[in-house]
Amino acid sequence: MIRISKEGVFLNFPEGLFAEKLCHNFLNALEKNGLELNKWTIEHLEMGIPTVDEIISIIQKQNKFHFEYKLVRNYKAENMYWTRMRTSKNLVYKYITSPIFAMYKYLNLSSKPTVEMILVGNSTKEMSKEIIEKL
Repeated sequence: MIRISKEGVFLNFPEGLFAEKLCHNFLNALEKNGLELNKWTIEHLEMGIPTVDEIISIIQKQNKFHFEYKLVRNYKAENMYWTRMRTSKNLVYKYITSPIFAMYKYLNLSSKPTVEMILVGNSTKEMSKEIIEKL
């Protein structure tokens, strides 16, 4: 991506052990409920979820862009996983209980580790910082 991009690079991907556990739990829940496994989640686990150190070592090998990164919780994606993990074929459970669990997870903000890394590369350091601060 760095090689072919003219103006910059924006990447967003799962990061760390908590994200890996979330992916495993999601796939296990889909399988348990007889639902189709998510191909992107499988790919994340097969290829390995990158760490901050791995990404930094890769971007330090290039000199085309200045990179900035931010570690975030993606509650929208995480709550989708959480809801699907609790989803069963029982309609009451699926439409009443699962959203309540998802809301509980969303409101419990303080004790959770990061799940995603956002990486922005641009031709100037100032532009990369400006973009990452707006996110």
